[in-house]
Parts: sequence; C-alpha cells; structure tokens
Amino acid sequence: MNSQFYIPSLPETPQCSLNQLIQLASNLPDTTISIPSVDKVLEAIEQGKADQVSKLDWVYCIHAKAQWDQQNVDRCRKTSAAIWKVAISNLWLQHQLLWRLALYYGD
Repeated sequence: MNSQFYIPSLPETPQCSLNQLIQLASNLPDTTISIPSVDKVLEAIEQGKADQVSKLDWVYCIHAKAQWDQQNVDRCRKTSAAIWKVAISNLWLQHQLLWRLALYYGD
C-alpha cells in the first residue's frame, strides 16, 4: 500500500531579538492565578457550593489532599467521604477519582 500525504506549509516563524521579546513581555498585564487551598474546596463542599468548584480546583484539591491529610489526621476520613459524596452527582469528578484509584491499585 502506497499512500501520499499532503504536507501542509506553515508560515515562516518571525525572528525576534531578545530585546524585542523583553519589551513585549514588559508590556503584558500582571496576572495572577488563584488556586484555592484544599480548605477552600472543602469549605465549598460544606456550604453546599461544590457545583461552583472548577475542574482545575478539583485537580489541585485531589493532588494536594494527601499532604493535607497528613496535617489534618482527625479530619481526613470525613473530608474524603465528603468529596466522594460530591462525586456521586459530578460525573467528571467521579471519573477523576476512579481513574486515580485505578492507578493507585493497578501498580
């Protein structure tokens, strides 16, 4: 089997000097990304506002929860259960949790 594929042509990459890039970067507005702490996500859950937690916030919360649990041993099981309860009605979160669970036990 012989296939001929079309190779698209791409526009030429503009050449910029280092000083031009520095000048461009200095004109950009200051932006900050606010990622809430695990406590803020848990607070939203407790207040019944879990639907207002963004996917990025969930990813961060799930990632940081293990360390948070080490610092909050008395609350770790209760808060984990609360997150799983939210996942019952949040299919995206459910998939994230189950995927991570499969990775953890699949090793």
